[in-house]
Amino acid sequence: ADNVAAPIWLLSLLSVIAPLGDVVQFGAYAEGLPYDDDAFLALEQDKLGTELEIASGFVDFDYILGEARDSKLADGGRRTLLYSWEPHCTRGHCIAFKDVTKGRIDPYLKRVADSMRRFPYDIYVRPWAEMNAHWSPYQPGSGRRRAGTAEEFRAAFRYLHDYFWRQGVHNLKFVFNPDVSDDPED
Repeated sequence: ADNVAAPIWLLSLLSVIAPLGDVVQFGAYAEGLPYDDDAFLALEQDKLGTELEIASGFVDFDYILGEARDSKLADGGRRTLLYSWEPHCTRGHCIAFKDVTKGRIDPYLKRVADSMRRFPYDIYVRPWAEMNAHWSPYQPGSGRRRAGTAEEFRAAFRYLHDYFWRQGVHNLKFVFNPDVSDDPED
């Protein structure tokens, strides 16, 4: 339950008890993050004049979480990392939900698990972020190559979580992040 956002009324109450800066973190997405952190660091230094507490980016299923780029971005644990973690098509193959549950990406997951066991900080991941949006290639029930059914999505999300838990990785935190819009197609 530590991944659930606090409602506004609770934040208001907490701000009376504790300064807002103690209960709310501020962060940003910068294009290219984490592969290239120049835009993010320029945002902090040149535009904001302060360091952000959360760095948000997009990574695919060949990025090894918890390696040197993440160590640099985490800045000694001062900054939280939040990644949309999405399987892209590579070499003509798109990773579908059922590929995950059938263990077809386990060698990649093992490399991530090995890296995360050495990584001293938490990383938050949003697998298939905003998957329910009509524009998402992962929208369950859409018939797209990378999608599947809602049941297959749930099974794949659970598989990822449970895989890392069984590997002794407890610093990889999972965020369920659907799209919320007024678009009737979503």
